[in-house]
Amino acid sequence: MANNNEREKNFSKYANQEEGTISLKEFFQYDFDSAAHLSNDMEDIKSSWLMIFDKYIKNNNIQNFSKAQPDWYELLRKTVVAMKRSRETTIAAASSSSSGIELTSASSASSKTTTTTTKRVSILIEAPIVTLRSDTEKWVINEVNITKNFIEYREASVEKARNGTLVSIHEELSLNCIFLIDGINCESNACLIYGLDEDIWKEMITQCDAPYEIKDLSIDTTNCINQFAKAARKEFPKCKSIIKQLPDDLFGYNERIECSLRNLIDTHSPDASEKATKMESSFTLAAVDPLLLPFFKETDMITRKGTDSQITGSKTRRGKVGRFADLSMVFDFADIPNQTLVIVEIKPPVKVADGSRPDFIKLANEMKDSIDNYIKEGFDDDEIFVTGILIEGM
Repeated sequence: MANNNEREKNFSKYANQEEGTISLKEFFQYDFDSAAHLSNDMEDIKSSWLMIFDKYIKNNNIQNFSKAQPDWYELLRKTVVAMKRSRETTIAAASSSSSGIELTSASSASSKTTTTTTKRVSILIEAPIVTLRSDTEKWVINEVNITKNFIEYREASVEKARNGTLVSIHEELSLNCIFLIDGINCESNACLIYGLDEDIWKEMITQCDAPYEIKDLSIDTTNCINQFAKAARKEFPKCKSIIKQLPDDLFGYNERIECSLRNLIDTHSPDASEKATKMESSFTLAAVDPLLLPFFKETDMITRKGTDSQITGSKTRRGKVGRFADLSMVFDFADIPNQTLVIVEIKPPVKVADGSRPDFIKLANEMKDSIDNYIKEGFDDDEIFVTGILIEGM
């Protein structure tokens, strides 16, 4: 199984011998078979390689580069075929060594593997056409129509879905009119994926961040938490005394932080079992609940829900059974329709050890469904928004 270090080394090998413009398109032409092999266990081939490309360009201050990209579908097709052959060879070998195994089972087993591998590729939908009224306000930055760009990207994704050729999480998210706008320094930066220039992307991020300002913790509080984390790894008995160093604050945030840290001490120790890292429910009880619950206080209007609660917006869109979140906070008051305010999706370390992100798309869709439900039920207000928290190991 390939890892990112191998992929980065392979790309560096190409870039070091490239005398012209560096691009992903030229990289795949340089050694397509190796690139296809290194893509075998990638959950999202397109965005993963774009992330590697973007990281290399920035880390090495490359000026002579191009955004030209390879034929992603051809790469995906070749990857799937290779995995199918590998699976068939494995089953055939097992069959020849044991008379109790029928060789015909290779067909169904490999078919199952291929279906799993190409889950995203084989999505077939009846997606609604997005049309904007003439009076709809468009998102325009420096004469670049962002709204038009996203709609065209979605239309291309819908066509790919109908042909069974989706190759990235961004394409899959766009089917539900979701677009990932992440920091320019994030490894998963989607600037290249949507075909936008970096200066435009920076301004988009600034405009998105402005309404939802996140206040930093004080330096003293941050230092205290860092000391706690360091002691937890090397000098566990010191953790309790470090908690006492948390400064007082006007809004009571540190009181909740202190409660979280004390909960962690009560539930963990240097010789604690690692069994909880394997099962999602056990991991939630042992590692997530102690940390988050002090911040998830119930009130007369806010109710905390567990895995038995459906996301209201998801249930509304699907008509019957909606998605179930691992943890959520819901506005629940009198006869007013319930609204989901906070959604938490959790995966233990063992589930994300291979770099997969099984709940990323799920959480995005749950958040979008909740926003749509706000609007439908008359809660369309700038002061009401949904917060998503994705926990992938700890």
